[in-house]
Amino acid sequence: MFTRKHLIKRDRAMRIEVLPLVDIVFILLIFLAVTSTVKMAETGIKLKLPKAATSDQQQKGIAVVIGKDQRLYLNGQPVTEDGLYKKIIATDHKTPVALMADEATPYHRVVAVLDTIRLAGATNVVLQVTPKQTPHVITH
Repeated sequence: MFTRKHLIKRDRAMRIEVLPLVDIVFILLIFLAVTSTVKMAETGIKLKLPKAATSDQQQKGIAVVIGKDQRLYLNGQPVTEDGLYKKIIATDHKTPVALMADEATPYHRVVAVLDTIRLAGATNVVLQVTPKQTPHVITH
C-alpha cells in the first residue's frame, strides 16, 4: 500500500500552475486585439459608399476607388485600368484588395474594374461598404 510519503509526493507531482497559463492567454488576447484592428489607409477621395448590414472591418492592403465621376484611384493616386492591372500584377496575389465605388457609379463600371483586378491575379478582393443600421427583429 501507499505510505504517507508516497501520497505527499504524488500530490505535488499532479499540481498544475495556473499563473503561466494566464500570462499566455493574456498575451494571445493582446495579440488578437492589436492585429484585428489594423485598417487600410484612408484614400482621401470623397465617396458615398453603399450601405450593407453585413459589412466587415477594413483590412490592410490595396485600396481601389471608383469615384463618382468614374475615375479610378489606386491608394489615393489617379490610375488608368491598364495602370491598375500592371500595379496589381506586380504585387503578391494574396494581398487584400478593397474595391470602393460611389453608390452612384454604374454597375457595369464596378464589374469592369473588378474583372481587371481579378485578371491581374488578385485572389482576395472585397467590396467595401458602409455599415448599415439594422432594426432588431424578434421572431417567434
